Amino acid sequence: MTLQVDIRSNIKQIEKNLGFFAKKQIPLATITAINRTATSVRAEAVRQAKKEFGRSDIKMSELRKKTFIYKANKKKQFAIIRFRKAIFKLKRFKPVQTAQGVVAHAYNATKLYKGTFLAPVGMGRTKGVFKRDKSSRRRGDIKRVKSGANIGQSYRPALPIKELYGSDFQKTVFKNKTVRKIIANKIKIQFPKELLRALKYRASKVRRR
Repeated sequence: MTLQVDIRSNIKQIEKNLGFFAKKQIPLATITAINRTATSVRAEAVRQAKKEFGRSDIKMSELRKKTFIYKANKKKQFAIIRFRKAIFKLKRFKPVQTAQGVVAHAYNATKLYKGTFLAPVGMGRTKGVFKRDKSSRRRGDIKRVKSGANIGQSYRPALPIKELYGSDFQKTVFKNKTVRKIIANKIKIQFPKELLRALKYRASKVRRR
């Protein structure tokens, strides 16, 4: 999913007020301002997503790597911030085993996932949060114990288990109203600052010639 930083409608009035200087310098300053604003917006989106995730071991640098900025240029005066799909496993949200199930902190809230349990993942020491898949039909046929004290007794294999997931990066950025409001406000405030800074820089270069 993507977020677009596009302020072309704001530039026309500025160009009228600045006359000749605007014809050459405004477009260049605008490109710089848009790209710097996009960088700031991405940082804010990552910061807010991290905050909404609550207690977890997910770092901002990890979230930042799941974003990409398509920068503005002379042909297109807008930038696009792309957020890759990333749904993090529940084990990343400080899970704790209790008698009723696992307690974890995804979506910035403490929740008991009834009937779940912690179990090792692969060959490592990391434990994931799992639940028996009661909807599965892959339980298998009745079998008999072939050795040991219970030899000859019948049993049915346990239901398969599935690992649970927590917060979704894309949904946190695009569906969370609070985060969207903060991002929109960031664009509104940041762009004028970046444009003024870029214009001052361009004007100083013209005066030195």
